[in-house]
Amino acid sequence: MFDRLRHWVFERFGLNAYVEGNYAVAEKYFRLLAAMEPHSILALHNMGIIRLAQKDYAGAEVFFREELERYGDSYPRLKTLADVLYLRGKRKAAGDFYTRSAVEAEAKNDLNLIEARIRICNDPEAFADARESLAMFEAGNDAQSRGDMETALARFERSAQLDPTSYLALNNAGTILLNVHHDKAAAKERFEHALALADLPSIRHNQATART
Repeated sequence: MFDRLRHWVFERFGLNAYVEGNYAVAEKYFRLLAAMEPHSILALHNMGIIRLAQKDYAGAEVFFREELERYGDSYPRLKTLADVLYLRGKRKAAGDFYTRSAVEAEAKNDLNLIEARIRICNDPEAFADARESLAMFEAGNDAQSRGDMETALARFERSAQLDPTSYLALNNAGTILLNVHHDKAAAKERFEHALALADLPSIRHNQATART
Protein backbone atom coordinates (compact mmCIF):
# COMPACT_ATOMS: atom_id res chain seq x y z
CA MET A 1 0.00 0.00 0.00
CA PHE A 2 2.84 2.39 0.84
CA ASP A 3 4.46 1.68 -2.54
CA ARG A 4 1.18 2.47 -4.32
CA LEU A 5 0.97 5.76 -2.45
CA ARG A 6 4.55 6.67 -3.36
CA HIS A 7 3.85 5.75 -7.00
CA TRP A 8 0.81 8.04 -7.01
CA VAL A 9 2.75 10.90 -5.38
CA PHE A 10 5.68 10.66 -7.80
CA GLU A 11 3.39 10.48 -10.83
CA ARG A 12 1.11 13.31 -9.68
CA PHE A 13 3.91 15.65 -8.62
CA GLY A 14 5.83 14.88 -11.81
CA LEU A 15 2.86 15.65 -14.03
CA ASN A 16 2.04 18.84 -12.11
CA ALA A 17 5.62 20.07 -12.46
CA TYR A 18 5.58 19.29 -16.19
CA VAL A 19 2.35 21.25 -16.73
CA GLU A 20 3.88 24.19 -14.84
CA GLY A 21 6.98 24.04 -17.06
CA ASN A 22 9.25 23.05 -14.17
CA TYR A 23 11.00 20.31 -16.12
CA ALA A 24 13.84 19.71 -13.67
CA VAL A 25 11.37 18.91 -10.88
CA ALA A 26 9.23 16.81 -13.24
CA GLU A 27 12.30 14.80 -14.25
CA LYS A 28 13.23 14.25 -10.59
CA TYR A 29 9.87 12.68 -9.80
CA PHE A 30 9.79 10.49 -12.89
CA ARG A 31 13.31 9.28 -12.11
CA LEU A 32 12.08 8.33 -8.65
CA LEU A 33 9.22 6.50 -10.32
CA ALA A 34 11.68 4.73 -12.64
CA ALA A 35 13.74 3.67 -9.61
CA MET A 36 10.63 2.01 -8.19
CA GLU A 37 9.62 0.43 -11.51
CA PRO A 38 12.61 0.07 -13.86
CA HIS A 39 11.59 0.49 -17.50
CA SER A 40 8.06 1.53 -16.54
CA ILE A 41 6.18 2.73 -19.64
CA LEU A 42 4.91 5.72 -17.65
CA ALA A 43 8.42 6.74 -16.62
CA LEU A 44 9.95 6.14 -20.06
CA HIS A 45 7.25 8.03 -21.93
CA ASN A 46 7.15 11.00 -19.61
CA MET A 47 10.93 11.28 -19.44
CA GLY A 48 10.88 11.41 -23.23
CA ILE A 49 8.19 14.09 -23.22
CA ILE A 50 10.16 16.17 -20.70
CA ARG A 51 13.32 15.96 -22.81
CA LEU A 52 11.31 16.88 -25.89
CA ALA A 53 9.87 19.94 -24.14
CA GLN A 54 13.44 20.98 -23.25
CA LYS A 55 14.47 20.52 -26.91
CA ASP A 56 16.86 17.77 -25.84
CA TYR A 57 15.98 15.70 -28.89
CA ALA A 58 18.85 13.24 -28.45
CA GLY A 59 17.75 12.54 -24.87
CA ALA A 60 14.12 12.19 -25.96
CA GLU A 61 15.12 9.69 -28.64
CA VAL A 62 16.77 7.43 -26.05
CA PHE A 63 13.62 7.17 -23.93
CA PHE A 64 11.20 6.82 -26.84
CA ARG A 65 13.34 4.14 -28.49
CA GLU A 66 13.42 2.13 -25.28
CA GLU A 67 9.65 2.50 -24.90
CA LEU A 68 9.14 1.23 -28.46
CA GLU A 69 11.59 -1.65 -28.05
CA ARG A 70 10.07 -2.80 -24.77
CA TYR A 71 6.38 -2.29 -25.46
CA GLY A 72 6.12 -2.78 -29.23
CA ASP A 73 4.75 -0.90 -32.20
CA SER A 74 1.78 1.41 -31.83
CA TYR A 75 0.83 4.50 -33.78
CA PRO A 76 1.68 7.00 -30.99
CA ARG A 77 5.08 5.41 -30.33
CA LEU A 78 6.07 5.19 -33.99
CA LYS A 79 4.85 8.70 -34.80
CA THR A 80 6.47 10.28 -31.73
CA LEU A 81 9.83 8.69 -32.52
CA ALA A 82 9.51 9.75 -36.16
CA ASP A 83 8.88 13.35 -35.06
CA VAL A 84 11.91 13.31 -32.76
CA LEU A 85 14.14 11.91 -35.51
CA TYR A 86 12.79 14.59 -37.89
CA LEU A 87 13.70 17.28 -35.36
CA ARG A 88 17.14 15.71 -34.92
CA GLY A 89 17.83 15.90 -38.63
CA LYS A 90 17.97 12.13 -39.12
CA ARG A 91 16.37 12.12 -42.56
CA LYS A 92 16.41 8.43 -43.46
CA ALA A 93 15.52 7.16 -39.98
CA ALA A 94 12.66 9.68 -39.70
CA GLY A 95 11.35 8.60 -43.11
CA ASP A 96 11.47 4.94 -42.06
CA PHE A 97 9.48 5.57 -38.88
CA TYR A 98 6.96 7.82 -40.64
CA THR A 99 6.44 5.00 -43.15
CA ARG A 100 5.86 2.52 -40.33
CA SER A 101 3.47 4.90 -38.55
CA ALA A 102 1.46 5.51 -41.75
CA VAL A 103 0.18 1.93 -41.58
CA GLU A 104 -1.30 2.65 -38.14
CA ALA A 105 -2.65 6.16 -38.79
CA GLU A 106 -6.42 6.55 -38.79
CA ALA A 107 -7.15 10.30 -38.76
CA LYS A 108 -6.97 12.05 -42.13
CA ASN A 109 -4.91 14.95 -40.81
CA ASP A 110 -2.38 12.56 -39.27
CA LEU A 111 -1.98 10.81 -42.60
CA ASN A 112 -1.67 14.16 -44.41
CA LEU A 113 1.23 15.12 -42.17
CA ILE A 114 2.93 11.73 -42.33
CA GLU A 115 2.71 11.41 -46.11
CA ALA A 116 4.04 14.95 -46.57
CA ARG A 117 6.95 14.25 -44.24
CA ILE A 118 7.76 11.00 -46.00
CA ARG A 119 8.07 12.99 -49.23
CA ILE A 120 10.32 15.52 -47.50
CA CYS A 121 12.48 12.76 -46.00
CA ASN A 122 12.87 11.19 -49.45
CA ASP A 123 14.15 14.48 -50.89
CA PRO A 124 17.49 15.72 -49.44
CA GLU A 125 16.91 19.28 -50.67
CA ALA A 126 13.41 19.45 -49.19
CA PHE A 127 14.77 18.05 -45.93
CA ALA A 128 17.49 20.71 -45.88
CA ASP A 129 14.73 23.32 -46.27
CA ALA A 130 12.88 21.71 -43.36
CA ARG A 131 16.01 22.06 -41.23
CA GLU A 132 16.16 25.76 -42.11
CA SER A 133 12.45 26.00 -41.30
CA LEU A 134 13.17 24.98 -37.71
CA ALA A 135 15.69 27.82 -37.38
CA MET A 136 13.14 30.26 -38.83
CA PHE A 137 10.52 29.04 -36.39
CA GLU A 138 12.83 29.58 -33.40
CA ALA A 139 13.72 33.05 -34.74
CA GLY A 140 10.00 33.79 -34.93
CA ASN A 141 9.50 32.71 -31.34
CA ASP A 142 12.40 34.90 -30.26
CA ALA A 143 11.03 37.93 -32.11
CA GLN A 144 7.57 37.35 -30.68
CA SER A 145 8.95 37.15 -27.14
CA ARG A 146 10.56 40.57 -27.73
CA GLY A 147 7.28 42.01 -28.98
CA ASP A 148 8.53 42.40 -32.56
CA MET A 149 5.43 40.99 -34.20
CA GLU A 150 6.25 41.97 -37.77
CA THR A 151 9.57 40.15 -37.70
CA ALA A 152 7.90 37.23 -35.96
CA LEU A 153 5.23 37.03 -38.64
CA ALA A 154 7.83 37.12 -41.41
CA ARG A 155 9.83 34.34 -39.75
CA PHE A 156 6.78 32.13 -39.16
CA GLU A 157 5.60 32.62 -42.74
CA ARG A 158 9.06 31.75 -44.05
CA SER A 159 9.19 28.69 -41.78
CA ALA A 160 5.91 27.43 -43.25
CA GLN A 161 7.16 28.08 -46.80
CA LEU A 162 10.33 26.08 -46.19
CA ASP A 163 8.44 23.22 -44.52
CA PRO A 164 4.74 23.05 -45.45
CA THR A 165 4.20 20.57 -42.59
CA SER A 166 5.13 23.15 -39.95
CA TYR A 167 1.65 23.48 -38.47
CA LEU A 168 3.01 25.35 -35.44
CA ALA A 169 4.48 28.04 -37.70
CA LEU A 170 1.17 28.26 -39.56
CA ASN A 171 -0.74 28.58 -36.30
CA ASN A 172 1.60 31.25 -34.95
CA ALA A 173 1.45 33.22 -38.19
CA GLY A 174 -2.33 32.98 -38.13
CA THR A 175 -2.46 34.19 -34.54
CA ILE A 176 -0.47 37.33 -35.41
CA LEU A 177 -2.56 37.95 -38.53
CA LEU A 178 -5.71 37.63 -36.42
CA ASN A 179 -4.73 39.54 -33.28
CA VAL A 180 -2.30 42.14 -34.62
CA HIS A 181 -3.29 42.67 -38.26
CA HIS A 182 -6.98 41.87 -37.68
CA ASP A 183 -6.95 40.02 -41.00
CA LYS A 184 -9.43 37.24 -40.34
CA ALA A 185 -9.41 35.88 -43.89
CA ALA A 186 -5.62 35.43 -43.97
CA ALA A 187 -5.60 34.04 -40.43
CA LYS A 188 -8.38 31.57 -41.26
CA GLU A 189 -6.38 30.30 -44.25
CA ARG A 190 -3.35 29.61 -42.02
CA PHE A 191 -5.44 27.88 -39.37
CA GLU A 192 -7.22 25.66 -41.91
CA HIS A 193 -3.88 24.61 -43.40
CA ALA A 194 -2.57 23.84 -39.91
CA LEU A 195 -5.69 21.83 -39.00
CA ALA A 196 -5.30 19.71 -42.12
CA LEU A 197 -2.02 18.53 -40.57
CA ALA A 198 -2.77 18.48 -36.84
CA ASP A 199 -6.20 18.60 -35.23
CA LEU A 200 -5.14 20.35 -32.03
CA PRO A 201 -7.67 22.10 -29.74
CA SER A 202 -5.65 25.34 -29.73
CA ILE A 203 -5.64 25.52 -33.54
CA ARG A 204 -9.33 24.63 -33.74
CA HIS A 205 -10.10 27.39 -31.22
CA ASN A 206 -8.12 29.90 -33.28
CA GLN A 207 -9.95 28.86 -36.44
CA ALA A 208 -13.31 29.31 -34.72
CA THR A 209 -12.28 32.79 -33.55
CA ALA A 210 -11.22 33.75 -37.09
CA ARG A 211 -14.62 32.67 -38.40
CA THR A 212 -16.62 34.93 -36.07
